[in-house]
Amino acid sequence: MRTVVSGPTSDPLRNLSFGSVAEITTLITETFHTLECHEIGKVHWEWSSRFTSRMGDADLVSKLMRFSRPLWINASPAQRRETIVHEACHIATQELFDKAAWDRPHGSEWMQVMEWAGYPNASACHRVSRHGAAAVARAACNCMEHEITLAAAKRHMSGRAVISCRYCRAQLMFVLEDL
Repeated sequence: MRTVVSGPTSDPLRNLSFGSVAEITTLITETFHTLECHEIGKVHWEWSSRFTSRMGDADLVSKLMRFSRPLWINASPAQRRETIVHEACHIATQELFDKAAWDRPHGSEWMQVMEWAGYPNASACHRVSRHGAAAVARAACNCMEHEITLAAAKRHMSGRAVISCRYCRAQLMFVLEDL
């Protein structure tokens, strides 16, 4: 069984500098070729209008990669490429390391596959602006400013959740006029 990649038939974002259906499909195919993952089978991808905080995800069972249509517009061409490779590497990690992809999606095996794909400093998180993708509140910690969905900010402010920075671990402080 050879690796076959398919994507959407329509291309609503075709005017972007990188990210057309053909470019995404080609990059996924090239990534699997670079990683010598030729026997994965049918891999497919689609746009998701629901993703407003994550750039994409990969389902290891169905071999479906989904990419955020709202965030895609805000991402740079380099961020788009890294997201495509990031999700393809999840599927490749399962092929190359078997169960490791299930146990730790961003574990050492996935990091190794990302390095083989040309991203030695891979991250599980993106820094694409969520402006326009969802209603957001501004918050800050010790190291940067953040955009948090209004729903998450309200849970934090009501005491039902505590939101901390993934990098410095400090609790976020919200700008109240956004709430």
